[in-house]
Amino acid sequence: MQVRLTTIAALLIAFAPCAAAKPMRFAPKTDARGFIDVWRLRRDVARAESHYYAAISPCEYRFTGHSGETKAEERAYERCRKHFDRLKAVSERVDAAFNRAWRPVILRSMQLGDPIAEVIMRNCDTTPVLDRHDIGATCDTDSDKRNAAIARLRSIGFMPAVPNHTRSLVPFFVPSKVLQNAPRAFTVDLRYLNNGFDNFSQAFEALAKLRLNRQPLTPGYLTFGPESYYRGGSKLWDPAIGIADHRKEWASTFNALDTAMDKWLRRDPRWAVFLLHRIGHYEWVPEGMTTTTGRLNSVWLGRWKLIAQTPDWNQPLQPVKGRAVIRYRHGGMVINTVAATALMVFPDVSNCTLRYSGGVTYVPDPGRTQYTALAGYTGKYADKVLAELDPSKRYKQVLMQCKGAESDDTDRARFLLHARNYMIEIGSLSGDPNHVAARVYRRVH
Repeated sequence: MQVRLTTIAALLIAFAPCAAAKPMRFAPKTDARGFIDVWRLRRDVARAESHYYAAISPCEYRFTGHSGETKAEERAYERCRKHFDRLKAVSERVDAAFNRAWRPVILRSMQLGDPIAEVIMRNCDTTPVLDRHDIGATCDTDSDKRNAAIARLRSIGFMPAVPNHTRSLVPFFVPSKVLQNAPRAFTVDLRYLNNGFDNFSQAFEALAKLRLNRQPLTPGYLTFGPESYYRGGSKLWDPAIGIADHRKEWASTFNALDTAMDKWLRRDPRWAVFLLHRIGHYEWVPEGMTTTTGRLNSVWLGRWKLIAQTPDWNQPLQPVKGRAVIRYRHGGMVINTVAATALMVFPDVSNCTLRYSGGVTYVPDPGRTQYTALAGYTGKYADKVLAELDPSKRYKQVLMQCKGAESDDTDRARFLLHARNYMIEIGSLSGDPNHVAARVYRRVH
């Protein structure tokens, strides 16, 4: 048996609160036209889906059924199965309550000519908790009904709702990697960055499909400027050119996409329920939501003395005078830097926004000397640069986002790591792991 008793116990504990869920009540709302309040629907869908996904049992998947299991393991499996059966029953009650409240309202809105209600009802990607049993939809088992639903969605004209479409709103093909560079989108396919990590797959899929229930998303591992990720591959459509040239090349495409999105938003602002906004190079945030990546721990606050730097960590660190100040601003944190000896990769910046990337450093492998806390990014003096990092710990990456740091018009990578009373700044003009600049700061107060 693959799953051990401790794993079963952990599953039971993790989902125990869901089993005792109180009855849910839903209160649909419409506007003067009788069209649905999509923001309230999105909130209620998220509530219902929390039970839907919690009830997906891992017991059968992890239990091999091979001979030789112990009686204790068999009993643990039975407890797991019964527990998730209870969660499924809770989910079914929540789904029933949700559909009793919302389904007739959505159907009535469709009859009144609400195109957004029709997209939500006919496109099964929008949510799995809506009852579509007698409505032609994209997940209908009857091919005629399914094709009729797709034809109806196509006639509405909102192309991100049409299955197997390029997901753009313009009448020409826009590759998904190009769409990732747009400042906003209705869908964006980042699943190739997921690398099979189970804890990210559902969130990545939600952005790639026209889901109502989405959450702000970062890839969850170290970034190095706009061009590359560790394990993620190139973000650029054509990695042979820089991000600035790439922007110029696709400017007309982005303008066309913006124009098309504005058209739909002017027609009905409720289409924004599907809108995604890009922050930095890779973070995406749904309309009407806030992200927590800018809420840094207070240990970052204060004055920092610049004590050493190198333009390339294949060269030794050299003493240098300078300072950095990190303070609160507009609900987040910003950094100001000044150095007596400037480096091209590290120009002085003012009020530069700081945000967590969602990634953390790696624990170095003693058997692979070419790997550091930044994984494959290394240099002859990398150990000196990263000396203040405890090799047994992982440290959160904090991106610097502003002119002179990471921004849309440059290939520059620039980020910070914090270790006790030291702060390490890492940068590169081109995102090239073979040419990494570094600075070391010590806290003043």
